[in-house]
Amino acid sequence: MKKLLFTLISFFLISWQFVYSEDFGEYKHDGFFMRFLLGGSSSKMTFKVKSNDMQLGDMEFSGLSIAFRFQIGGEIAENLNAFGEVGAITIDNPKVKVAGKSYDTEETLASNSDFGAGLTYYFMPINIYVSGSILASKAQLEYKEGSKTTKGESDMGLGLFLTAGKEWWIDIDWALGASIYAAYSNVPDKGDDKVTIKTTTFGIAFSATFQ
Repeated sequence: MKKLLFTLISFFLISWQFVYSEDFGEYKHDGFFMRFLLGGSSSKMTFKVKSNDMQLGDMEFSGLSIAFRFQIGGEIAENLNAFGEVGAITIDNPKVKVAGKSYDTEETLASNSDFGAGLTYYFMPINIYVSGSILASKAQLEYKEGSKTTKGESDMGLGLFLTAGKEWWIDIDWALGASIYAAYSNVPDKGDDKVTIKTTTFGIAFSATFQ
């Protein structure tokens, strides 16, 4: 019995050492980097109006949203990547809150699109990462009534995207993962500097990464 136990423990340690060395030897975050993110979230877009230094009532669009992001770049240090990024967050048929009252909408889209740059760092060999981006963001509203579609958009403003996740290797170059993320933007309305539009988002995403 003792001999069998010793054999099993030895086999386990040898196997673990082999996997551990494989993590360092084959699966590395180096060279070209590319990541796709697709997630579901809760978002709120708030229109803040100021007149004569007094804030009027806010208008809020909120609801479940879909987020998509594409990041592409490369290694700049061990386990550290720099990348360019484009992305969008869309709320389909959001609830509208005005003067304390909420209303449902139909054929309405509230969205936020952006582009920018960021950094992502991997903690190896567990393959957990943290990532942050600084973005140029724009908010859009679209409403359809019959055959008529009304669209509005903001000017460009500041945006941020933060995420932390875990990935599992499925190939020497590809990994699939899951993450939590938060996004924020603050943009001026187009043609009206008395109106600012703030968007906040929190969600969960799935990722596919090539490196």
